[in-house]
Amino acid sequence: MLKLRSIKEVKNLRGKRVLLRSDINVPVGSDGKVTKGEDFKIVKSLPTIEYLLKKKAAIILTSHLGRPGGKTAGGVYDPKLKMDPVAKRLQYLLGKKAKVIKLDENDSPEVKAAAEKLKPGQILLLENIRFHPEEGKNSKPWGKRLASYADLYVNDAFASSHKQTSVHAVTYYLPSYAGLLMMQEVESVTKLIEKPVRPLVVIIGGAKISTKVGVIKKMLEVADEVILGGALANNVFIAKGYKVGKSRVERKYVPVIKKLKITDTHFNYPVDAMASTSLTGKGKNRVTAIAGNNVNPDEYILDIGPDTINLYSRIIASAKTIFFNGPMGLIEVPAFSKGTEGVVDAILKSKAKVLTGGGETAMFLDKYAGKRLANKKNIYVSTGGGAMLELIEQGTLDTIERLRK
Repeated sequence: MLKLRSIKEVKNLRGKRVLLRSDINVPVGSDGKVTKGEDFKIVKSLPTIEYLLKKKAAIILTSHLGRPGGKTAGGVYDPKLKMDPVAKRLQYLLGKKAKVIKLDENDSPEVKAAAEKLKPGQILLLENIRFHPEEGKNSKPWGKRLASYADLYVNDAFASSHKQTSVHAVTYYLPSYAGLLMMQEVESVTKLIEKPVRPLVVIIGGAKISTKVGVIKKMLEVADEVILGGALANNVFIAKGYKVGKSRVERKYVPVIKKLKITDTHFNYPVDAMASTSLTGKGKNRVTAIAGNNVNPDEYILDIGPDTINLYSRIIASAKTIFFNGPMGLIEVPAFSKGTEGVVDAILKSKAKVLTGGGETAMFLDKYAGKRLANKKNIYVSTGGGAMLELIEQGTLDTIERLRK
């Protein structure tokens, strides 16, 4: 089990300036507002923020928002991705507990001056960290300048901790600790891998096999049952010699798939599918078996079929621990969301401990099962997608290593 230095281990935070890295990267509506449901990551970040406020610390808060210029590396200014809507939502959620002061910069003498004047009970929210040209370079000079604003550093941005950015670089220049959300996220993932209550059922879906093949390999070693869905399952069909029509396939990964235990009875992939001549749902839609080359050349495989939903539901019902990441079909189109709905329904009926997460998965859960999900204490929705998958695959992350005891 990874043991991290927790912010709770610091005996006296009174009057300390804390550089807090959170992942409050949330959807902003066309009206420029962050609303309930869309504020999931802000809400998840509140316990650490409120803990620091209770301990009379002054908070310098940093985060990214979106992909300025379509890039994650940083260095592009996009006025639509300023942190102002996030600041307003954070202030609304905190109420009178703190005053949120939003700056239009993240690296200047003005920022340093504002940080030095900061008082306990105040939060200084810096501008979108990805606007900075050095953010995506794991730049130690940039990390050192950020560190100069504060007395200590708290990393609560689990969802960003697989990136080589300032989230990592700052740890070389300040005493560094894990926030409460970081502790919870890491514990949830490591328990899944190291001490699952069995049977452990793993459900992996989504579009790209390239981003998940490492996790699939790992889970075939760890889990009792592995379930695949989504476009990534098309690669298994190709490896088995089945035709998939016009469906999405990453052919360079087919040889990798062939090396997996695809004949293992505990490796489950769809037996039938919803096929269609159109991605819009307005074409000719039909249920077809996968084996026997039943998918026509002009068709796409866009969801799992009813027999697969029933099969997967029975497997899920047997679980004591469940991991779920990625949809079973093209969930943006209602005609092709039934498979994911069926899997989610089965998970909600289960009393197993559930770990789920990833942006697409979390948004679908909120939209389809928000009210039912709210009362499920056995289900933990992670803020991480890529970070969660990499931690499962590798057992640790470079940035998390910087927080180890």
